[in-house]
Amino acid sequence: MCALPLPTAFAPAEKSSRDEIIAQAKVFENHLLTRHVLDHVPQAVMILNGNRQIVLANAALLSMLGQSLDDLLGQRPGEALGCVHAGETLGGCGTTESCRHCGAVLSILAAQKGEATMGECTLRRGCDSPESQDVQDMDLRVFASPMEVDGQRFTIFTAHDIGHERRRRALERIFFHDILNTTGGLSGFAQLLCDSEQGHLAEHAKVVRDITSKLIDEITAQKDLLAAESAELRVYPALCGSKEFLQKIIQEHENHPAARGRTIKLDPGCEKVSLVTDAGLLRRVIGNMLKNALEASQPGETISAGCLHENGKLTFWVHNPQVIPHDDQLKIFSRSFSTKGPHRGLGTYGIRLLTTRYLQGEVGFSSTPEEGTRFFVTLPQMLK
Repeated sequence: MCALPLPTAFAPAEKSSRDEIIAQAKVFENHLLTRHVLDHVPQAVMILNGNRQIVLANAALLSMLGQSLDDLLGQRPGEALGCVHAGETLGGCGTTESCRHCGAVLSILAAQKGEATMGECTLRRGCDSPESQDVQDMDLRVFASPMEVDGQRFTIFTAHDIGHERRRRALERIFFHDILNTTGGLSGFAQLLCDSEQGHLAEHAKVVRDITSKLIDEITAQKDLLAAESAELRVYPALCGSKEFLQKIIQEHENHPAARGRTIKLDPGCEKVSLVTDAGLLRRVIGNMLKNALEASQPGETISAGCLHENGKLTFWVHNPQVIPHDDQLKIFSRSFSTKGPHRGLGTYGIRLLTTRYLQGEVGFSSTPEEGTRFFVTLPQMLK
């Protein structure tokens, strides 16, 4: 008489027998290189059979859990890691209603279909009941990929703790929200003072308003950069004109502190072309190019900007008369490099990130003693 299959609310509940697990584990006994490589991976790695059960675990996982490989054989990832939902059903990890939204289970099931997959999950561990308050949340980034050894199919599964990343991002969101609210309130108050009939008070208030406006712009720029790095930045394509767009950005930067004693001009050959792009992000990109040019130039020098249209693409460029030292040229667009010195600014890195990842464009520069320095971004006329 056949045993009834175990009930499940999501993934298959069937498990391999202890003898089957041991036989599958022995497959890897002769693959010393595989075991050696896995044991030198700093993240927790486990190899799963077709029923999502552990047949091999690396040294990092064993150390993290304080258990031996024999203790883990036959367990599923959630059971080994102590997920509170793993004990809710006889089928164990992957078979509860909660498992439908678990990035770990979803990644493993996708790998069993031949697809290497990455996901995230928040695993509640540390007790036997999800209702208990004595729990610890683990934020994990998981990777699952199919592998074949001696004609048998397995899944290699990796879990990496990203709790610090999520906490940092949450704190950043709170910080930017609070500080933008504060500076926004200060800006509004400064505007009220600007409207005052007391002339001397209004003049001081205008200075406060302008400084606050620049502060808000810088905070927003950093907020956008962090969102861009986390792939959380949204793109809003809209129609704009190249020449008018550049003219407006130049006007915005003519009173920038770095522009003191310098001239910014629009190149006479600047082409007037319509394009569909994210104007806010493009403004940030060209604004960074202008600020970098102003900071690199000397008093009395001229910075120029222009736009060329060719083969359905537009190239925006900014030029200054100075030359970038050769060693610095090798590091341009690197996140760790700043023209402003150590631990300062992300200008060129931000230009590359926003242009290539979000505006579907390309970036570049040329810098020689004879011709000075020209940064440029080339964009499609129609952002898709």
